[in-house]
Amino acid sequence: MSAGTDFMEHLLSGDPSRIAGVLSPAISAEKSSLQQDQKTQAMTGGRSGGTAAANAAAGDKVHSDITNLIGSLQEKSASDLASVGTNLLGQGISGKQATFGDANQMQQQRANQWNDIFKSAASVAGGVAGGFGNLDTTGGSTGMEQFKNFFSGAA
Repeated sequence: MSAGTDFMEHLLSGDPSRIAGVLSPAISAEKSSLQQDQKTQAMTGGRSGGTAAANAAAGDKVHSDITNLIGSLQEKSASDLASVGTNLLGQGISGKQATFGDANQMQQQRANQWNDIFKSAASVAGGVAGGFGNLDTTGGSTGMEQFKNFFSGAA
């Protein structure tokens, strides 16, 4: 993805040397074709003004073709670069939502654990309080009877 965005950024920079750097294969092919055509024309054609005009027109056509290539690629690059940005933004938002969902689930699990701890502590405290309530405070029970009363809930 980095190479693709670099290519698009070079095209959109407006810097002729950066643009030529990424389009040099296409530009070179156009110029080579022009040179070959001019060479063929020089070898087979006459020396009239028509040949010179045809060669000049061919040079203008190559210039026009290169300008059109740059323009169309810049337009496509701007659109593609915007799509890349939109896609990355969407992925970032999806990742944030997934992370938030995981954090929310972990917080809920912790809350449930604390609730379980508090319920267990309340149950133990209630049992102890009930055990104290079952003790014989009159002094008529032996230690063993008091022990049994505390844990059995008998009065």
